[in-house]
Amino acid sequence: MAMVFVAVPIALAPWLVFGNNQALAREKQIAVTGPANPTESEEPTPVESIGPEPVRAKINNSSASELEIPLEINANVSKMMPAMPVYISLDIPHHNNNTVSYCAVYPYPQPLPRIHKEVRALDTKLFGIKTLILQTAYSRKTMKTMAYPIGGWRWQAAYARALKRSGLDEPHILVNLYQFINDILPYCHEECKRSNEIEEKRVERFKRAEAEYSETRADTETEATRKGMVPLGVKYTKFFPNGVRQAVVKLIPGQWWVIATHKVPGLTYYWQEPLSVHPGEPAEIVLNEENALLIEGAW
Repeated sequence: MAMVFVAVPIALAPWLVFGNNQALAREKQIAVTGPANPTESEEPTPVESIGPEPVRAKINNSSASELEIPLEINANVSKMMPAMPVYISLDIPHHNNNTVSYCAVYPYPQPLPRIHKEVRALDTKLFGIKTLILQTAYSRKTMKTMAYPIGGWRWQAAYARALKRSGLDEPHILVNLYQFINDILPYCHEECKRSNEIEEKRVERFKRAEAEYSETRADTETEATRKGMVPLGVKYTKFFPNGVRQAVVKLIPGQWWVIATHKVPGLTYYWQEPLSVHPGEPAEIVLNEENALLIEGAW
């Protein structure tokens, strides 16, 4: 059988090439997005299955300051912004040139320090209290700079409160001493019992803090990591004439713990105070002898 060849004019060749290019473009579009009017047998190909996953912007943690957290860390963190100012005050009567203070805030509880020696209760027997009054009021005057005063700092504080409540003046001559002891004795007895009650409550709070750490530390740390909450160091920047020190730190809303220590010759204080920060509400916390979780030394 004879073959028939049809001659195509050269002028029509570019149009054939353009038509082929259009057909190839339509095939590529169908391969990516599917046909314009897909039938039951022709399902559109999902876009997610074509090509690599979109590249996400990397978080530049170095651009964040000490008190700020990048908004890209977590959507929940973005909702909780902005961070609220928290004022932390240290109100302790014992300060000198050798004072060493440390403070930080954590979004989860910390392991508690080991107790080196249990605090002994103050003597509540009348004879023992009379002996302490005699030594403190007349025989051995205690200066505030002493590291280990007579009876310990708890007795010194109890005696000072009793003296203030009684309205009495310390005797300057031996003749008035024993009358002074008899007059102030009931006040000192009450203050000694009150001091022992405070220490009993302190021991109970320490045990509860230990239990809280053991039971909730793992879950609390996981939740803090999910929210982008990280520990922050705190530095005291204001020093008042009465000895109070104050620091300011910005925290995102949530549950925090203020961890602090204060060391002077003869005494060591430790705090682990829970702190709740709410949106739009600045917070304040005062660290003092009463809410300290542990006090060791000449206490």
